[in-house]
Amino acid sequence: MDVRVATLLLLLSAIVGCTATRGGESPSRDCPKCNEEICPKHADECPQGLVPDVCGCCPQGVCGLAEGQKCFNVSLSKVLPPESRKFGVCGANLHCLLRPDLKFRDEPEALCYCKETQEACGSDNRTYESVCQMNAASVKSGNTVYLKHWGPCRSVPWVTSGPEDVAGSLHQGLALDCEVKGYPIPGVHWEFQAENGNIRVLPSDDLYVAVQVRGGPEPFMVTSWVQIVDLRPSDTGVYTCIASNSEGEARASAKVGVRG
Repeated sequence: MDVRVATLLLLLSAIVGCTATRGGESPSRDCPKCNEEICPKHADECPQGLVPDVCGCCPQGVCGLAEGQKCFNVSLSKVLPPESRKFGVCGANLHCLLRPDLKFRDEPEALCYCKETQEACGSDNRTYESVCQMNAASVKSGNTVYLKHWGPCRSVPWVTSGPEDVAGSLHQGLALDCEVKGYPIPGVHWEFQAENGNIRVLPSDDLYVAVQVRGGPEPFMVTSWVQIVDLRPSDTGVYTCIASNSEGEARASAKVGVRG
């Protein structure tokens, strides 16, 4: 009996020791073999911060995953395949969620998603779609970018796509388009400078020249068109798209001529 008890105690000790090597969890065949050499030595080695090692190999933790990377979440362990443990844990400001775009027969998969989805103004005066994208840009550039405030940065408008020079045949239609961005969202109007130097603000009472403005297609963007319904010699000249808000103004011009 004493020999059997001693043997049982040795087996229990071996099991406890093996469990301890995995950070309190039983060893999993789905985890890679432990290699402490790949464990981060300092937190500054991990752009997304240190997170617990789900496989228990690195006592100080491992580098957190970035936005869009495959991940593992204990709360999803009954849904995700066992081998998902090897993907690890999401970093700061991220959580591990099931992909919503998979079909019914697809194998479940989880990705790191940003917890905050509102725009963020960085200390570099750039507007980011999320604070996670701001952090990623900071890591990529090697410069520290911190959150200045939630919401877009105030900015002078800029032209993302300006009008281009065009020539058309008399009595045919043509259009000029202009896309601008800025915050506050800019207003857009046009100016027409005729070949004799006269300047007219558009839209005007000219029935053959129309101006359209709409928001989008991107956030804080405005798109505008000048539509010349029936090209006449008097329509030739320079058309200028003007975007303005409380922070300033941006302009882009194009020439309209008669072909032939």
